[in-house]
Amino acid sequence: MIEIENHARMHTDQLLLEADRHRLARAATRARRAARRTGRRGHHGFHRPGDRA
Repeated sequence: MIEIENHARMHTDQLLLEADRHRLARAATRARRAARRTGRRGHHGFHRPGDRA
């Protein structure tokens, strides 16, 4: 029984890690897209205060 319990816990950890990786990847993609957008905007000399953190 203990082995099954450990296996289930390992599987849950794996799923959590997977979800974390997906969330991080999505956040990174969003940040990259936002950076590209602000970079394009910068060419037109358009800068809102607080645009650059």
